[in-house]
Amino acid sequence: MDDRTKKNTATAMLSVIDYVVMTAVMLLWNYLVTPIYQGMPRSAIADMLVPVFLPFNAVKGGMNLAA
Repeated sequence: MDDRTKKNTATAMLSVIDYVVMTAVMLLWNYLVTPIYQGMPRSAIADMLVPVFLPFNAVKGGMNLAA
């Protein structure tokens, strides 16, 4: 494996790690901040984390990863 291939592999792995970390942090951020400006209880936001916020954040992270 030459140095260029190792560098590309490392860059790709870091990009995927960034994608996962960004998605997790944004879920936490959605849980903490969304109730403030939506006027909804945190329990309602917690119920929406997986079906609403996770796909949105995953798609957004995927678009950032692809760019």
